[in-house]
Amino acid sequence: MTHQTYEKLILNGGSVFMVNFPDIPRDHPRILHEFHMEYDARNPLSVFSEIGSTACHRNYIGTWEIRDGQFFLKEVYGQYKIDGPDPVPATWFSGTIRLPQGPYVEGFSFSLDPLQERELLIKMRKGKVVKQEIRVNCRGFFRRLFSRIPLIGKLVLKP
Repeated sequence: MTHQTYEKLILNGGSVFMVNFPDIPRDHPRILHEFHMEYDARNPLSVFSEIGSTACHRNYIGTWEIRDGQFFLKEVYGQYKIDGPDPVPATWFSGTIRLPQGPYVEGFSFSLDPLQERELLIKMRKGKVVKQEIRVNCRGFFRRLFSRIPLIGKLVLKP
């Protein structure tokens, strides 16, 4: 299987990529199920070239945002379009999003699901943030000791 194009998340004013892909409901009144594309001629490798390819089986690429403890769908390209200029509160989403951080763990950098040194896990229920923690991806003995660290205070993203 081809490595899938990531979804983008805006968090604390910065932009990061999510490893997983939140679903978009077909029956939401503000999300239109129609093919929507804005081709950027200045950037031939834009999102336009990825949608419809084997790198994007879901046929959409979304930009999401976490603001004031709430999860929003800010933009979407491909088989969906947001009706109106305002972001859509993603109240349909419950689950955990994964944000990779740091260098790749040795032996995993060339796999279809590369594993990085740590991940920020943000758990949500009906579009509201309920828990945040850092998962340290270690190998062997240390994996059990340091696998999850609760996040206290404001998140600081490290490259």
